[in-house]
Amino acid sequence: MALSQNVGIPWIMCKQSNAPSPIINTCNGYYCDDFKPNNPKSPKMFTENWVGWFQKWGEKRPHRTVEDVAFAVARFFQNGGVLQNYYMYHGGTNFGQTAGGPYIMTAYDYDAPLDEYGNLNQPKWGHLKQLHAAIKSGEKFLTNASITITEKQHGDSVYVKSYKMQGIEIFNTANVEVQTNKYVKKPAGNSSLTWTWTSEPVEDTLQGVGIFNASELLEQKAITVGASDYLWYMTTVHINDTSTWKNSNLQVNTTGHVLHGYVNGQYIGTQFAVTVTNVIIEEVM
Repeated sequence: MALSQNVGIPWIMCKQSNAPSPIINTCNGYYCDDFKPNNPKSPKMFTENWVGWFQKWGEKRPHRTVEDVAFAVARFFQNGGVLQNYYMYHGGTNFGQTAGGPYIMTAYDYDAPLDEYGNLNQPKWGHLKQLHAAIKSGEKFLTNASITITEKQHGDSVYVKSYKMQGIEIFNTANVEVQTNKYVKKPAGNSSLTWTWTSEPVEDTLQGVGIFNASELLEQKAITVGASDYLWYMTTVHINDTSTWKNSNLQVNTTGHVLHGYVNGQYIGTQFAVTVTNVIIEEVM
């Protein structure tokens, strides 16, 4: 179906080892030097070199050293790579309800060479710039397989020691010679935060179809279409003798959700999901 569109440029499929010819399968990850396309006539492409990772609420800011990123790039081109793309090279912001997944915060900085606001993330930006210049200067040697890379054990990681052209070291991935920037976030002036709230009628959060029945947990974004952060699940349980109904568990098998529990219209607890969500119902009123 894709090929029938005749778009005039090659199609690629990342992390798809069984991509049918002439579609080009590519590699995503931290290291792709050992990657081999499933078609020997396809170019070796590194479509996502993960320079960091996304950040979740309440967790430590992810960080990948620039030495390791540069090492991955150098090794990739040493082993026949022809195209390498950073993910992300420029961080960004997911406004509103557009975060990429469970618990991912609004900032999508990704520890990228250019941060969320476009600032240089040093030394990552500068060190990679020097690496690019070194690769460019050695492109004739590199494409003729006459460039060598030696390795040096460094702690728990192996870093490329140097690109060498005719015995001259032109770059060392483990030797960072650029400045390091540190940014401090401060409040802007004496401005204070203001809060607003809005009502969310149930019929407006369910694609306009109102209430419907389901026997399973639903994909929330597909149901609410970004109109709400909440999706209501309601059921009825008839209990004849409420005097024996105490300290009961409401268990929902889900990941990446926050569950607020209500019984007879009264709020009884909240739990954050990891693999299983349990909300303790102390007593039914």
